[in-house]
Amino acid sequence: MATIKPGVSGLRHGASPREVAEIGPWINAWRAREREGRGVLDTLTKNFAIAKRITIPRSLSFETAKALADVAGGAHPSNLRKLTAFLRQLGENGIAIPGSHKARRAIYRAGAEDLACLDALMNWWVQQEPRILADTALREVPVAELHTKWIEDNRGLCLSVFQDIGWADPEGTLSERLRLAPSDRGEVWARLHIEQVGTNGQRHLNGYAPSEFTEAPQGVQRVLIVENRTTFDRTAITPGTCLIYGSGKAILSYAPKMSWLAGMPEIVYWGDCDGAGYFILSRLRRALPRTRSILMDLPAIDRYRAHITAETSREAVRGPLPELTPQEAEARDWMNQGGLRLEQEYVKPGLDEQTLCLCAIP
Repeated sequence: MATIKPGVSGLRHGASPREVAEIGPWINAWRAREREGRGVLDTLTKNFAIAKRITIPRSLSFETAKALADVAGGAHPSNLRKLTAFLRQLGENGIAIPGSHKARRAIYRAGAEDLACLDALMNWWVQQEPRILADTALREVPVAELHTKWIEDNRGLCLSVFQDIGWADPEGTLSERLRLAPSDRGEVWARLHIEQVGTNGQRHLNGYAPSEFTEAPQGVQRVLIVENRTTFDRTAITPGTCLIYGSGKAILSYAPKMSWLAGMPEIVYWGDCDGAGYFILSRLRRALPRTRSILMDLPAIDRYRAHITAETSREAVRGPLPELTPQEAEARDWMNQGGLRLEQEYVKPGLDEQTLCLCAIP
């Protein structure tokens, strides 16, 4: 017996009308296949925000792997056999066998040539003394069966397997030497006031890999993080302020790599007044507890009421955000209950005391 779980069973309570409407035809199509002996459909009843007691699929069961392959694609059984054979070969060679789902999934998806290269690399690795491994860099791996760029091109496969069997730490020296460590997601962009330009070679606009942005710009006492690129490009900052483009949720992975932020006297976050914006603010405050927000409270929302639009249920963020202040939480709840959002691009800071010391859009 072979069983698969359709992704449709993962629909959330707040699914859109279109998503819920697609369930019926999907069920009917599989009922027809069931009558043809193409698999047995197991269902359950689920409630949605827009409709109650809707039948959704839970699993599809087939008598044999071949019957499943006829529906899921002929590569499924062969990939499974390839995974099993590779794991057996590792055991025969005295190499630890990856046990995590992530590592096995990576092996399952790898091609035959990639598995041959991985096998050669692992066999070389297990035969080396620790002192040799401690000094070996990517370009120095003497494995005849693979070229060194293969490791870079298959970083995810190597890291998932090596990490699972205890050979590598994602942020460790081995991962760095073999270039297995995940690369920074894009760049973090920063802008400085003209008074800081030229100090120690500083430029007005800088793009950095987050892990390379290790020191605070000279002359900066506060940081303003904005969520959207348009706001980053149009905002004029005052002396002593470094403006950072947070790129939505990317700032949550950027910030821990920029250790100098923790010592900055003042950190300010300004994002969209919507589910994602308040989520980012809350999570950012976990890493940087002194972070305060601007223009994300009810007075700011009321000031720009004309620009409020609808937020889809898919974009909404449910659940508590305990790091929000009472004022932020009040604004978030009001927007959330109404299914509303106010995008940052429509907000232009006035010359009130809260924003005058940071920015003003001409």
